[in-house]
Amino acid sequence: YTVDGHCRPTFQQMVFLQDDMVDFPDIGKSVKLPCSEANSLRAQLQDLACQVHLGVRFQTARGTRMIRFHLAHHKLQYTVDGLWRPSILQMTFQEDGLLNIPELNKSVNMAPKEAESLRILLQELAALA
Repeated sequence: YTVDGHCRPTFQQMVFLQDDMVDFPDIGKSVKLPCSEANSLRAQLQDLACQVHLGVRFQTARGTRMIRFHLAHHKLQYTVDGLWRPSILQMTFQEDGLLNIPELNKSVNMAPKEAESLRILLQELAALA
C-alpha cells in the first residue's frame, strides 16, 4: 500500500475491531474506517486479501449474503456483507455443506456444489493463521 504516493511495508494480516478500527499487526499500524463506509471498506479489504490468496469469499447457499474470511493475527475473521464479526479459532464442516462456527454459535450454509472446494480453501487459509 502507499500513503501520499510513498510505498509502505507489506502486511498479510488485518484485524477488524468492533469500533471500525483495523489493526495491521504485521506492521504495528492501525487505521479508523469512516463509520458511514466501514462495511464497504471492510469488504474491499477482504476482497484484496482474496486476490492475493490470503482470504476466501463465497455466497451463501441461497445467494443472499456474501461471506468473506481473511487472516487475522493467528486467527481467522469473517464478515457477512462487510458487517463486523469477531475473530475465530475454530470452524467445523458438515457433509451437507453447513459450516459451523461454534465459538460464536453461528453457521453458514454453503452451496452444495462449492462446499467441498470451499472446505479445502478455508482449511488451507486456517493453516496459514
